[in-house]
Amino acid sequence: MISKCFFQLSMCSNFRGKVLKALFFFQHSTSHSNNVDHLTISRRLLAEVSRALGRTLAELSNLSAVASIHPFAPDPWMSLADAYDRLREEEAVHLPVSGGRHKLREEAAAFCLVRANVLLRTVDKTVRSFARAANKRQEEEIKERLKEKRLSAEEADRMELFASMDVFGRREGEEVGRGREFEDLGKSARQRAIEESYREEAEGTGSEDEVEIVSKFEKEWLLFLVE
Repeated sequence: MISKCFFQLSMCSNFRGKVLKALFFFQHSTSHSNNVDHLTISRRLLAEVSRALGRTLAELSNLSAVASIHPFAPDPWMSLADAYDRLREEEAVHLPVSGGRHKLREEAAAFCLVRANVLLRTVDKTVRSFARAANKRQEEEIKERLKEKRLSAEEADRMELFASMDVFGRREGEEVGRGREFEDLGKSARQRAIEESYREEAEGTGSEDEVEIVSKFEKEWLLFLVE
């Protein structure tokens, strides 16, 4: 109960812009997230606090964890694009993809936007009109932001391919399907694995630092940018 109170105090402090207090209360919350909802809230909160403190690598670490939990939700990918746009060279130096040239950090941000756009288009026919209007606004925002990236047609097409492979088909070996309806068949199994990994981390057997978490994310999603 005390742990939950600390967590709620952390959320309230962050909402009021008291980021140091938010971080203090979060660190004194002794409970370990062991379900998907709590994991998502915890990582989102830490990402917001990290952003307010100017710690972009920590922000990326938490956002990439959220994207791993919810890979078919557009919002984490848009937040990742924002973070990659602000990632400084000295923070990225040990990362396998964005640790290279500045252009690679730009491309990482662009890919996250493309991924978000693919997901928004995928759910467009399944949501109600009010949600569809919000999605369209997000799509327009993404379109404008991608214009600023000045991607070549070849770069844009390649990003679209890699951003949609697991939505319409499988990443490994299966051709991207056209006209197929999206269905996340592996959700339950994926969430069980995620929850188990965080239990291991809580017990001290699977802890990773920020660089390791972001590196794992980049190797899974962004490695094609340097191949």
